[in-house]
Amino acid sequence: MKKHLRVLTSILLMLLTTTATTAQDVSKTHKDSLDCIVTKYYDLNLKIFQKNSTIEDIDKAFELFTDNFTYIHPKNGGTELKKENHK
Repeated sequence: MKKHLRVLTSILLMLLTTTATTAQDVSKTHKDSLDCIVTKYYDLNLKIFQKNSTIEDIDKAFELFTDNFTYIHPKNGGTELKKENHK
């Protein structure tokens, strides 16, 4: 009986450890992809506000956002939807 309990406990610990490791990998991947999107946005944002920017530069920035993206203006609280600004 003690041997069965040890085996069961060992299996349970291995399963818990494996699950925790997998969860860490997913979080790291998510963070990396989020960092990549934010970097792309800031690069495009810098380009958009330069004198020689084009409509295509703005289009590239909007491609980063989902269709239900909503911008909330920080000072006046007004909201704008992606579909209203990007036609």
